Formats: sequence, C-alpha cells, structure tokens
Amino acid sequence: MDKERKAAVEKQFDRDAGEYLSRHLTPEIMREKDRILDLVRAHTKYQRILDIGCGPGTISEDLLNIGENIWGIDISEDMIKIARERFSGNILSSQIQFSVDDVENLHFPDGYFDAVFGLGVLRFLDSWEKGLKEIYRVLKPNGVVAVTFYYRFSPHWFSMFFLYRPLLPLITLIKGRSFNDMVLKYKAEPLPFSYRKFRRIFTQIGFKHLETQHSGFDVFPLNRLFPSISRFFYLKAESVLYNSGKLGWLGSICIVKGSK
Repeated sequence: MDKERKAAVEKQFDRDAGEYLSRHLTPEIMREKDRILDLVRAHTKYQRILDIGCGPGTISEDLLNIGENIWGIDISEDMIKIARERFSGNILSSQIQFSVDDVENLHFPDGYFDAVFGLGVLRFLDSWEKGLKEIYRVLKPNGVVAVTFYYRFSPHWFSMFFLYRPLLPLITLIKGRSFNDMVLKYKAEPLPFSYRKFRRIFTQIGFKHLETQHSGFDVFPLNRLFPSISRFFYLKAESVLYNSGKLGWLGSICIVKGSK
C-alpha cells in the first residue's frame, strides 16, 4: 500500500477507535460477520485463527466458537488498545492475543495458522497481491482463508461515489468535523474491485476451492435516511441473492472463502 494512504488509513482508525463500537457496528456489518462465519464453519475447531483488521475485537470472541486460539491484529494502535481493554480479565482472554501488525508484512512464521479472516481489510489496500501473498504464506497447507471486498459496480458503490463523496464536505460540516478530517476521509476511502480481478489474483497466488456469498444490499442515502425501510429491503434481497452467481453484485460486499 502507498505510504501516504497507509498513514491515512491508520490515522482514520486511530481517530475512530473510541466510537467504533457504538457508531460503526451497523446491522449490515453484523450481517457480513454472520455470513463469513457461516461460510467457514467446520465440523471441528480450527487450532489457530488469525483475525486481520480485528479493530476492537469485533468478531474475535465469535471466532472462539470455531477456533481454539485467536490472534487479532490491526494497523491501528488505538484499536488494539481498546481490544485489549475489552478482553482484560475476561475468562476467554488467555485464548485471544492482540497486537499491532500489517497485513502486507505479517510477523508470523510460515504455515502457522489453520484459518485466516480478513473482514473489511482488502478494501483499504491499493493492491491485493502483497496482502494475499502474506495470508497465503502464514496459512498451513489446506488452511482456510475468508475475506471480503467491495464490488466495483454495485448500486451501493455507485450511490456512494456519485452522492456521498460530493456531499462529504457538507456532511463533515454538519457533523462538526474539521477540514482535515474531510481530507483524511478522502485519502482513506475504501476501494472497490471486480470479482473477475479478485478471482484471477486469488488463483494466481495459489488459493483454491473458491466459494462466494454476497451481502451489503443497501443503497445510500436510503440506508441513512430511512434505516428501517432500508433494513427490510436489505434482508429481503439478501435472502434471495446471497448465493447468486449472476446477481450477487447487486450487493456491495463479496464474501470469499478459499483454501491453500
């Protein structure tokens, strides 16, 4: 990732860490989490799981339902600090470890993990190759990987690009944010990619047994102005299209499972 963009992403998540749990854990994000857990659930527990971009430990505790030991990493020091505080004294804390790390330069030995999760991480990388190669490196043979990314051509992404981004200065002003906050938001904006490109990179690196599901069937500004209505249509669309190979792109999020 470009150094300037990486610094912007790190700074944005440091800034948002304190209110992340209360403001960013939307029903849509929780549905994304549920989908990814259902997709990788196995008959036996994974021994070691790596949770990349763990934030304040959002899904780390959930991962203990499918794994024995969890390592949560994030580029944001403030996120890791909150994650450690949340699990301090918890009976499960001995099974979860948190540390600052970078998906493009993981500090783990080769073939260390049985499963690797990257919920909402790839969307912040300029290029996926380096991050996915690192995930491949730390996975055991036949280990499972599960990641998500934004669809380039989804209705939600188009609405965000043509409506939200032009309105960002006004939204920033209404929320009482500074000009620097707006600039930071632009620099750290999530990036969408096409499924065709992802599949090509994924298989070239060496991953196999590709499975996909779909989520994120909402559109800006309906999801902000009328959340209940948006939620209703979101769930209706997902129940029909979550496993569709042809119309899954109508959701903004692609959930991918593969193995080494």
